[in-house]
Amino acid sequence: MKLQEVPYRSSEQILADKAAIKEEIVNLLTDPQIDLSTLSRPHFTDLLSKQLLANGWRPAIFSPTEYQLAKIEFVKDRVGLEVGFRHTSLIGPDLLKFQIASPYGLNKIDLALYIVTTKNFQKYIKTTYKHNWSGAMNFEKVDRYLRHFTNGIQVPVHVFVLDVI
Repeated sequence: MKLQEVPYRSSEQILADKAAIKEEIVNLLTDPQIDLSTLSRPHFTDLLSKQLLANGWRPAIFSPTEYQLAKIEFVKDRVGLEVGFRHTSLIGPDLLKFQIASPYGLNKIDLALYIVTTKNFQKYIKTTYKHNWSGAMNFEKVDRYLRHFTNGIQVPVHVFVLDVI
């Protein structure tokens, strides 16, 4: 597996100050024990979720209850993280959650991390191992959205992109 990082809104500067978090995510995503043959969307999401929880990441709980739709999957040290393996139609809500939780909204996070795969990765997993990734979020769509909505999504977003070599 190959890992790329794509910064938006100077996220690399904020992440540089949180080197331990960056190292933790990079180590998690490049773990040589990850077996590509087992990577169905639910299995990979579960694998990452268990590791994140074990490393001190927690689900974001917002109050009052009207903000529950803005719940981010994981938060640690004012960094919000979403695993973007769900359906591609959820890209808008995923990105808006980051914006709502940022200093421009609820002031819960300073930086958003988004883990996604490429279309190439998804095609490879599907053709080689028969795991259905069709309809899943992909980097190409995330990149397009973030470039077009620079005025709407003001929180720095750092995308970790998984691909195959």
